[in-house]
Amino acid sequence: MKKARSRKGMAVVSIVIMLGIIHLVIIGSVTSGARHSNVQTLRLETLRAFLAADSGVIQWIRLDAAGLTPEPGATVDIGTQRIVFVSSPGTGEAGTVVVEGQSGRARRRVAVDVE
Repeated sequence: MKKARSRKGMAVVSIVIMLGIIHLVIIGSVTSGARHSNVQTLRLETLRAFLAADSGVIQWIRLDAAGLTPEPGATVDIGTQRIVFVSSPGTGEAGTVVVEGQSGRARRRVAVDVE
């Protein structure tokens, strides 16, 4: 009788240990997947921020050709992205145009020398 109880007790203990190990493996894989997802999201936001900054430079060139340049600090929203004109020379002048693109947590700056 004591052997049967001992075997039942060992079976319960081994099942609890196996469930604990399975639980830890699942938690580890979910946590790893969440970290990977956050990194991928930041990469996508970084690319969008760079493309917004590039679009801002193109927009500045078009405005300069039309005789208008945006003031430093002016912003343009494009969907979830934002273009910020950080600094620029006056209309028709040589200098450096600095445009910042923003998307989510990401920020990218593009500087272009204009002659």
